[in-house]
Amino acid sequence: MSSYFKYILTLISGFILFPFFVNAQYQKNNPPKFTNESSIPLNKNHFFRFNDELRISFNTSLQNGYDQYLENLIQISDLNKSNIDIVLSIENTDISELIFITNNKLIRKKIIFDKEYFIKNNVNFNFVFNLKEDKVTIAIANTILSESNLGLKPNTDYKVILGGKSSNQKSMIRFNDVKTEPDLLDKKEFKILNQKSIYWFILILFLDLVAFAVYLWFRSTKKKAKRRLEQQGNIPEIETEEPSYQRNEKNTSKKSKISVSAVYLFKEFQVYDNDGNDITRQFTPLLKELFLLLLLHSKKREKGISTNSLKEILWYDKTTHSANNNKAVNLGKLKTIFKNIGNLDLGNDISYTTLNLKDDIYCDYYKILSLLGKDYLSKEEIIEVIEITERGGFLHGCNYEWLDSFKAEVSDLVIDNLLDFSEQLDINQDSKLIIKIANAIFNFDNINEKALAMKCKALIITGKPSLAKTTYSAFVNNYEKLYQTVYNLTFLDIVSQPEEMF
Repeated sequence: MSSYFKYILTLISGFILFPFFVNAQYQKNNPPKFTNESSIPLNKNHFFRFNDELRISFNTSLQNGYDQYLENLIQISDLNKSNIDIVLSIENTDISELIFITNNKLIRKKIIFDKEYFIKNNVNFNFVFNLKEDKVTIAIANTILSESNLGLKPNTDYKVILGGKSSNQKSMIRFNDVKTEPDLLDKKEFKILNQKSIYWFILILFLDLVAFAVYLWFRSTKKKAKRRLEQQGNIPEIETEEPSYQRNEKNTSKKSKISVSAVYLFKEFQVYDNDGNDITRQFTPLLKELFLLLLLHSKKREKGISTNSLKEILWYDKTTHSANNNKAVNLGKLKTIFKNIGNLDLGNDISYTTLNLKDDIYCDYYKILSLLGKDYLSKEEIIEVIEITERGGFLHGCNYEWLDSFKAEVSDLVIDNLLDFSEQLDINQDSKLIIKIANAIFNFDNINEKALAMKCKALIITGKPSLAKTTYSAFVNNYEKLYQTVYNLTFLDIVSQPEEMF
């Protein structure tokens, strides 16, 4: 039997057996019940069109052993990425609260039950979302709470998640006996999807047969042509060549960090030559400080740094003649090093010395000054600022006394611009970018309250209240170590700050 007919028989057998396989899979995958889950995306995490009302009820249990609990109960989001979060907050006191977080407000409502009650009992929550009235009513055991003006709209597509933890995050809350109306737990679409897969299989089978027929025709034509050439005694030699995508693979690869002819001052001092080698070690402590003195002062003022200032900082114990000789020798060493990096503009006279990097050398400090010197920054440009500053603070680890003023200027420039930009963002749509901005600010000021507030609230919006609490705790530790006093704002005070700051 030819390979062609074997191939056809295989495809036909697959076509006959495939529906039985699909049906078996459907029977095997009847929808499971949701029990003891820390995160339950309803409707298979798809958007669902709600008309007038949504009812959700479930029982919750808390894991013992924690002083405080801050866990998402429900997150509702629409196609515009506007979120409504309802968070359960239980402090290590008698205070328990539900926190309602929407686009433009944060509201706290007290619950009469304390932490011990939630730990010892399987507490029932019953939510009724009235989309027409833009209102939610919550029954907790025998207690009724309600809140309106949440931004709910009838006949709108929403996605609903119970909890909000991802599978790799530890949760302190568990859900069971979940019920919804309309029913978002019954996976009725499974059978429909499998029926559709049969049609896809038929289409693929048909296309496969067509492709195989074309292949057979092409191979037959090629064999006939080869036989004609053999009869004529003229068989051309076929040249083989390495595919171009393999030859150019190294050239097309991109690196997020420039490592050729580059000078980095953020996080730590680092220098790469024009072959991509890290040559930072070629800068002795004296050469490194001399280079930074010249680079920073020349960028700040056109005439650079005075000869007297260099002597006072680097050669204070030398005579003027000896200091000038030392300067000349070390400037020569810098020129030699930069021959393998790029073009260096080095000016030296009796009174002042200047050093400027040419355009063929990348410097993150130059780039930051260029970006932040603009009147307006686009989102792409602010992301570029974040990519530079998230590496770390300015010249981290360099503790020269003369450097403090430069560090302060860079920190103020970066923080002010990032905070100004954050005020233009929508915390629901740009929560990840806001977290990045806060992290960048913390590299320069780890007790910046505005960065703390924006990061904590953005983490809660993204369904990570525990990470928000961890961020707050780290901030408090840094604050108390620095000031030797207790931080007087609670976590809820921080996340309740006005929305205008974003």
